[in-house]
Amino acid sequence: MVRPIALLILLLLTSGCDEDIAMVSKACNLPCYTGPAGTAGQGHCGTGVTLCDKDDVVVDCEGESLPWDETCNGKDDDCDGKTDNNLIEAWAGEACGTNLGICSAGTEVCDDGQRVCEGREEGLPEVCNGLDDDCDGLADNNLPLELCYTGDPQTLAFGECRAGMIECVDGQQVCLHQKTPTTEICDGLDNDCDGLVDEELSDRMDLFFIIDGSGSMSTLFDDSIATTHALSVAMEDTDTLYGAAMFPGPRIEGTFTHTIITMVTDLTDAATFQGEIINATSIGGGLEPGIDAIYMACATSTVTWRQDTAKHLFVFTDEEPQSSQTRTIEEAANACINAGVIIHAVIKPSHIADYEAMTIPTGGNIFLLGSSIWMVNDLLAVFSTNCN
Repeated sequence: MVRPIALLILLLLTSGCDEDIAMVSKACNLPCYTGPAGTAGQGHCGTGVTLCDKDDVVVDCEGESLPWDETCNGKDDDCDGKTDNNLIEAWAGEACGTNLGICSAGTEVCDDGQRVCEGREEGLPEVCNGLDDDCDGLADNNLPLELCYTGDPQTLAFGECRAGMIECVDGQQVCLHQKTPTTEICDGLDNDCDGLVDEELSDRMDLFFIIDGSGSMSTLFDDSIATTHALSVAMEDTDTLYGAAMFPGPRIEGTFTHTIITMVTDLTDAATFQGEIINATSIGGGLEPGIDAIYMACATSTVTWRQDTAKHLFVFTDEEPQSSQTRTIEEAANACINAGVIIHAVIKPSHIADYEAMTIPTGGNIFLLGSSIWMVNDLLAVFSTNCN
């Protein structure tokens, strides 16, 4: 037969103390535990001893340590034999970091008692590569400002030459807004940045006009024709030859494709030029291959440039630079630099930045497309200085 006191001790050890039952036996100072089964002896959890009142009734399990809510601290708070699992903290398992740019988001976890973002790919300092390295949602921004100059260092800060700024364009570093030495022309400036102004110049000039003959030019086509005519009249007493072409050229038979240009006249005297240019008519066509027309004028035998002359190429257009042969602005500019031809662009304000990439390297100017009266005055200013 099991004695009552032995039965009471057995109950205390297996099912814990029940506060709702007044135990009136000699069960004081015996081991007890009121936590979930299997948690005693795990983590910080441990048994206590029964505490009795004056009537030897068990009223408490003194000294026991019960499970707590699990938190990230490197301990087994809930006494299930595992550390930092079943966390109650709201951040546990949440996404952390960002998926912007080159970054990858991770997950908030507890590692060795510390809150960490597992799997997160961090950003890097921003560089010019077409990527969002610092993961702020913008590519190639916040780059340091750097001066640049691709001309002969000895010409920097002389005459018209000045440094530019390195800018990131399509993931590549490009030196923009610089002015490097160009062919010396009669304009009262030191174009070749040698410290001398308008030195060793001839008054012989070749002027060639490339005019956009597409439908979008509308009345601006007539204004452009009138401007070239008036310019040749104003400069009749100089040793200057004039020529002109229109782009695009005529449509190729059986296709919807146009040739690049239509020649109005090669370089000729003022009177002959005036008789030819007044008969020029608009061509139409969708694509305006201005880049190709400029390249042809400088890199091929299309224009018969004279030796030992100041060579000027004027482009009249209301469109941004275009090519039907995938040529770039830089290719056209370099072709003219190699030929010693200065490019001037007569354009709309919205396209200034595009055409500066051609005019500035060759020493040319930008003029605004508009009324013939205004354009004639603007263009004549290029040749206003007496350099004879």
